[in-house]
Amino acid sequence: MRNGHALLLLVIAMLVVGAWMLSPGQAQQGGAALDVVGVVNVAQVFKESKEIQEFTAEFETEMQRIKQEDVARRAALDKKKLALRDFLPDGKAFEEKNAELMHETINYEVWKKESVEGLLLKHRLKTEFFYNKVIACVEKVAQTNGSQVVVYREDFNLKDAQSRDDLAEMIYQRKVLYAAPRCDLTARVVKMINGQ
Repeated sequence: MRNGHALLLLVIAMLVVGAWMLSPGQAQQGGAALDVVGVVNVAQVFKESKEIQEFTAEFETEMQRIKQEDVARRAALDKKKLALRDFLPDGKAFEEKNAELMHETINYEVWKKESVEGLLLKHRLKTEFFYNKVIACVEKVAQTNGSQVVVYREDFNLKDAQSRDDLAEMIYQRKVLYAAPRCDLTARVVKMINGQ
């Protein structure tokens, strides 16, 4: 019986000492509290990055230019289609104009596909490059902070859910339920990304 009590007291003492050692006042590293886990809102980093803001503006300008050129090219093709009505369907002039229209339509479709796909590819590659840059900054900030694990913290508002299924999905996909403000490394990552 005495051995059982002694073992129980030993376990309780170890739990108390362990809790004391992990308390904020005891988890010190160079005088600063050590936060083993950090959180970063990557979407916020993207949103507040000057580099991404500039790239997004360039992307939107280029996409707008493509849309305007698309409207102009489409209008020119429609005009040529209407002009075919002026020719007899079984005449040589009709065949020549129709062949010309088919050639221009093919060129238009290829131009549109390649322009949009090329721009989207550039956007994807830039996003991938920037994400890798964010991860490198997160690693540096985490090391400075003493964080051994950094997890994604997203903006979360239950009112954004449009349906019961949306709400359930938002709840199930949430990664961080709570993080003390001192664990949030987002502002430091943004500062490093923007070279401040």
